Order: sequence, then C-alpha cells, then structure tokens
Amino acid sequence: MFGNLKRKVEPIGPFEFGHSVAIEKPAAEVYALLDWADARNAKRALGNKVEQVGTAPDRYRMTLDLVPGHVFEMIVTDAVPGETYAFANEITPPPGRLVSSHEAYSIEPIDEGSCVLTLLVSASFTGGLPNEALAMEVMMMTVSCGNALEKLKVQAEQGVEAVHAIEAMQMDCGED
Repeated sequence: MFGNLKRKVEPIGPFEFGHSVAIEKPAAEVYALLDWADARNAKRALGNKVEQVGTAPDRYRMTLDLVPGHVFEMIVTDAVPGETYAFANEITPPPGRLVSSHEAYSIEPIDEGSCVLTLLVSASFTGGLPNEALAMEVMMMTVSCGNALEKLKVQAEQGVEAVHAIEAMQMDCGED
C-alpha cells in the first residue's frame, strides 16, 4: 500500500575507467573498427548483428553472441574520423548492476603505421549497493574495459579469427 511512498534510490556514479593500448595499425584502420556505420566495424566483423535504428545516422542496435538475450542501443555522441569516437550505451536488460555507460575512444597516431587507442568509460550503477557489491561492479567494469581494448588490438593486428579464439576461451572459462 505504501510502496509508492518509498524513496527511489539514485544511481551511484558515474565512475570513470580509462585504458590505453598501442596498436600496430594506422589510426584510420583502428577508427573503422569503432565506427558503427562502417562495414569493417569490429563487432560486425566478428559476426554480431549491428544495425542502424531507423533513419537516424547516430543510432545503432547490436546483439552480441557472447551475451545472448541482451540488446545494446548506442547513440553516437562524437565522431571525428581517425581521432575520436564516442557513444552512450543502453543495455536491455541491464547486465549486473550497470545503469548507464558512455564510451569515448581517442586515437593518437604514433607514426604512419601505428597509434595509441584510449578508452574512457563513464558508468553508473544501481544505487543502494553494499560496498562489497559496488567494489565488485567497479572491478568487473575495469576488467571489461581492458579486455575490450585488448580485443580491438588483437583484431586490428591479427584478425577476426584471433579474437574468436579469445572469445572461445572466455566462454570455456565461464562454464567452470
């Protein structure tokens, strides 16, 4: 009866997670892996479904083989070819206690054939979490961000099959 009088718990965050990795490929090739509209997009190349939502040039929907049952809705917030690519991400249903996230990639050329890719993620989590649960969410997001960059590096330098091998190992580890 009085359930609607309960105070809603606000999300905790945002927390920021940042990682960088050097990639032995030109900035333009690495940018193509990030751009949802590009046929060379990393997730598309791995066989995941990525589609534009309606006619909006900045909205995309993705389903991933590694996380069945979840739909990722992305809104591109910044796109400068060869330099930056950023998007807000809404995942339905939310994985774990993640409420919202924003991913921002920046690419800095080292020379003509290599660059540094930096990922900055801003994430908010479900409010009212005990400290231990919040620490676990932060740790999982930190690991996830690092893994995402390493997979992009492997895909850029070694190709799709190398990433499929990594994902197969991840799936095997999850079954134990």
